[in-house]
Amino acid sequence: MRGLICWDLDETIGYFRPLGDEIVAELRASQEGLLRRLWSRLVGPSEVVPDPDAPPIRLRAGIDAALTRLGEAGFVQVVTTGSFEIYANRALERYGLRRHFADVFGRERVWEGRGKVYRDVLAQFEATPEQTLILGDSFERDRSIDEPGIVMICQPDGLDQPASALPPLIEALSEPDGFRAGFDRWLTETPVSQRWPVVLMMSEAFDVTGA
Repeated sequence: MRGLICWDLDETIGYFRPLGDEIVAELRASQEGLLRRLWSRLVGPSEVVPDPDAPPIRLRAGIDAALTRLGEAGFVQVVTTGSFEIYANRALERYGLRRHFADVFGRERVWEGRGKVYRDVLAQFEATPEQTLILGDSFERDRSIDEPGIVMICQPDGLDQPASALPPLIEALSEPDGFRAGFDRWLTETPVSQRWPVVLMMSEAFDVTGA
């Protein structure tokens, strides 16, 4: 394994939230009361009325090709999302992306109170923090709150950025000693003016944007 890449779902891989209404309707019809109540806590009251003004579902431009390239380069890829796994798997399967991921870690397994925990993800794939990379759109929501030292690529407007830019950057950050070594080199060599729109950070909440 060249490295472990943990992808956020919505606003990173694509925008899938309208699928929530579909799943709520199915759960209501199937009488799965407990799961329906859990889902309602995430998306709102049980009587969900679709918002006609809600943005449509869309994939990030170039995401399938980017995932393919990273997989062929030897990276293990997983999804780590604050949404429930039934929703994440539905989105990925419907749009043909599930095959790229070794596992999908939903809210049930990675969310603890104020953020995401990655210890079980790393343990499952026998990865160290230095071998792990997080991709997300929110530093506060997507960073690791339990495994200091994980490098994160944070793109607040990532959905509007082509995914084709990510594989070259990730491959450049990947070094025998892990992503941390690549991050330290990148931080030394890259002027602040060139660090946007891709922002790299460490999980200890140290921001390298220069802001």
